[in-house]
Amino acid sequence: MDTYRWEPKAVPYQHWFFKLNATPLALLVGWVVRRSAPPRVRISVQSVAHPRVTWYEEELASFPEGVATRRAVLSPAHTHGQFDELAWDFEIIPVRAPLDPLSVLPRGIRALPFPTHILSIPAARFRGWLTYKERRWEGEAWGALAHYWGHALPPHWFWLNTALDGGRAFVEVLIAEHRWGPLPWPSTRVGYFWLRHRTKERLWVHPFTGRVRVHGLPDKPVVRATPWHGEGYRVLGRTHPKTWQKLNGDIINTLTGEVHMPGVGDAYGTAAIEWRRPPVY
Repeated sequence: MDTYRWEPKAVPYQHWFFKLNATPLALLVGWVVRRSAPPRVRISVQSVAHPRVTWYEEELASFPEGVATRRAVLSPAHTHGQFDELAWDFEIIPVRAPLDPLSVLPRGIRALPFPTHILSIPAARFRGWLTYKERRWEGEAWGALAHYWGHALPPHWFWLNTALDGGRAFVEVLIAEHRWGPLPWPSTRVGYFWLRHRTKERLWVHPFTGRVRVHGLPDKPVVRATPWHGEGYRVLGRTHPKTWQKLNGDIINTLTGEVHMPGVGDAYGTAAIEWRRPPVY
């Protein structure tokens, strides 16, 4: 697979999104495509106390580097859009090339029929402007973007993404329950921990090259990530119920969470934390 091409795949479900924190606002925009339903754009705007989620149905177009609807475009280099009282235009400057967690695994494991695939840019600088209602923000903000696709959404997952200490470090965690067929069993917990701190990166893929465990959801999530040989990291999160927003059904998200990583850094009110049917791994 060419990991730099974000065009739609021939699968029942896929999702592109970006998120950024333009304090005091945070923005999450997702392009959601199901084979059995019209394409939809999901807009989530959040301040510290006022989360808002809005859905729009729009025809989807695609090009090799991204996707577009009539009112919004996303590629790894640029995004712009306008919906009602919200408008944005950002150049996107990734910190690293798109991250394919499976790429670090042996070929035999990569060949397994994983039900969900992800291509993530876990840290990027967004340079441009955002207007919402009568408020305008202009400048640079940290954020992330991704494309994931597969046969169906995992029944359980946990996702965390944030810049730490104003961009001196970045962390992303994803752990999900993957079903290998139409029945609840067999299933496997698969995910990854990615960290960029100073000049080094860490990527551990659970359960193949390391272990990622999550507990304490929903308000005080704790992540423990360790390689199979050596020391690991703890990620201590905090969410506030008044900022929880229901994205779709039982998917809960906050864009203004807090994170403390001992020995690495902190994020106050800028962490994206999401879960579906809180798992304990």
